[in-house]
Amino acid sequence: MRLEDALVEAVYDGVMQQLLKSHSRAQIVDNLVNQGIAKQRACEIVDEVIRLRKAAYRKAGIRNMAFSVLWCLGGIAIAIITYKNTTGSALIATYGAFGLGLIQFCYGFKLMWDN
Repeated sequence: MRLEDALVEAVYDGVMQQLLKSHSRAQIVDNLVNQGIAKQRACEIVDEVIRLRKAAYRKAGIRNMAFSVLWCLGGIAIAIITYKNTTGSALIATYGAFGLGLIQFCYGFKLMWDN
């Protein structure tokens, strides 16, 4: 890796760490300006990191929602297929898969829209 690439990566990592610590956009821009980066470029860097972070959270939320649908459908399918031949505890397990899928769906939805 070139030195220039390593420096850019370090700046982006620093901006991400500050975002994770709930620093405001203005604080992060000021920190970058204090490090010798032009204000316009600092604004561009912060906006790019925010955009990348939102895209990553959105992707993770969609993935969680997709897996949750599979859990729900799997739980429902097994409950329907085995309904006549099972006892209460087996049905609880299949409904558990449905319930966990529903919880994971809500988590994925929150992850996707809150960030």
